[in-house]
Amino acid sequence: MLLETFTTGYETLFQVQILHRYFLNVGTTAFDAAAPLPAVQPALAAARRAYAVQPFWRLMPDAATQEALRNARLLFKLLPDGFRVGVPTDGGHHPVVPLPDELDLNFLVYSTDPFFALYTDIDRAVLDAFQPTPAAPQGQVFGWTNTAGSSVLNAHETIQLADLRPRPAGSGAGGPPLGIIEIRHRPAGGPSLLDGAGQVLRPVFTAVLRNRSTRWEYQGADVGLFPLVRAGRLAASGGNPVRPLPNPTPATTADRGAAFVSVIY
Repeated sequence: MLLETFTTGYETLFQVQILHRYFLNVGTTAFDAAAPLPAVQPALAAARRAYAVQPFWRLMPDAATQEALRNARLLFKLLPDGFRVGVPTDGGHHPVVPLPDELDLNFLVYSTDPFFALYTDIDRAVLDAFQPTPAAPQGQVFGWTNTAGSSVLNAHETIQLADLRPRPAGSGAGGPPLGIIEIRHRPAGGPSLLDGAGQVLRPVFTAVLRNRSTRWEYQGADVGLFPLVRAGRLAASGGNPVRPLPNPTPATTADRGAAFVSVIY
């Protein structure tokens, strides 16, 4: 895997950004809220500064993409919130090595957190489809691809059944990946990574993952359905006398079949 830092003469060809609401939202305030209350703004900024993808996902180019990167003299660099690919350019922002029209780069996604599915809002049918079956002995993976005229990789902020594809043979070492992020130089019917004059466009392709809402349980009683967040407090209460309850964590959350339940101790 290429991890070189960008040097003089390199520009960003494109960037992929993975944003997860479990880590970035604060209480009931979304990290991308248009006008968050002043009192919560410092906590939102702190969550963004501390944010990193690596605790729950490992991202790397597959073998064919590593070869394509070398052939085009492209550099892959991990970032806290994803990765970027750099390209050597001349003084006019044109790639020194022309990009092949058929350039298709695939980046493997590996889960690094056993609790990922507990705090990420993914439908149970999708979670089941990740498991090997007689029809798909390798299991399935999700696939996100850049599309014409959009910088959004997952419009519904989750992984859908429509995103699933068979796991390709020999896609990578270290066990089966969870997914593949595919960036095409020229997606069908739309703009490429370069403009009409052949200059780099530097797009940022973004995927947002929604945090899961679970049934919160305190002293054996269901106190309601609330989203899981790492920072901030939610207005959940229970007990006798009634009192505010602390947020549960993924470690105290379980899939009980009928529902995902978070126990508050």
